[in-house]
Amino acid sequence: MTTVQQAKIDKIGMHPYNKIVDIAFSEGFNMGARTDIIKAFLKLYSEKDLSKITVNNIVTRAGYCRSVFYVYFKSVDHLLELAEETCVQNAIKDAHLFLDFFFHDNRNNAKEKLLKRVNATWEYTSVLFVKDLKMIEKYKDIYYKLFREDSAASQYTEEEARCIAEIMLATFLDIGKYQHSQDVHTVSTEDFLEIEKELFNLHPELWKK
Repeated sequence: MTTVQQAKIDKIGMHPYNKIVDIAFSEGFNMGARTDIIKAFLKLYSEKDLSKITVNNIVTRAGYCRSVFYVYFKSVDHLLELAEETCVQNAIKDAHLFLDFFFHDNRNNAKEKLLKRVNATWEYTSVLFVKDLKMIEKYKDIYYKLFREDSAASQYTEEEARCIAEIMLATFLDIGKYQHSQDVHTVSTEDFLEIEKELFNLHPELWKK
């Protein structure tokens, strides 16, 4: 970190929290630090309870000083809250892509976008899903709500719609695990997703029961 960057951080650190993000942008501060800190936190969160994680732990793992942390977060709890909010926003975007791929003939090249998004967000969601089962329920509720609003939902009962939401979530988890598995795969992730879609289309009786 350069002397100029440190001076900017020190200047930002003197302002109330509700102003520091705006100042960070105006000062040209590198917002990549926020991502680095979140990643460091998630790594720690996967290893220990939240109560045992300190700001010092996080910034040491991320390679920054404490003042950088407070540019973006009020506390460790606030960091977790923002990470979970990000996860929910990701779920909304993912759900739209699933609907376009499963029910609208891969509209707007949804498959490619979906695979990229799952790969990019898996580091967030995999940790949060394991640590907080409520996140899984939030994802499921989002998938269900957006499916019911979609034109394809008219031919399905409410029970079937909930099953479809669970299938979309299961597919999301399958893709993430497949993409990040250390095993050698003979099938590409693109073909893997197509297989999931074919199973869904060929065997509706499995999820309509």
